Amino acid sequence: MENYQETKDEAIDRVTYANKQDYHKIFSFAQDWIRNQFRQFSCDDLKDAYFGSGGDIPSEPRVFGAIFRDLSKEKLIFPLGYTISKNKINKKK
Repeated sequence: MENYQETKDEAIDRVTYANKQDYHKIFSFAQDWIRNQFRQFSCDDLKDAYFGSGGDIPSEPRVFGAIFRDLSKEKLIFPLGYTISKNKINKKK
């Protein structure tokens, strides 16, 4: 058997599929939240708002990557630059 390496999109799709309930709940929150943002924001800002509103921690935290990818695909968000993550687990990515 060949050594198969999953592409980034395949990995994100797998995480989304395995965590449909969390994905849909957070994606719905994100759509509403970004409509009220009139400033730049990062994934950390979205997570803070979601958790601050009482949102549950998803069973797979990588679902936030799928959320951002899909918000971008729907042209609801646009990249304007990069910032260092405040989350220690992200190792400043």
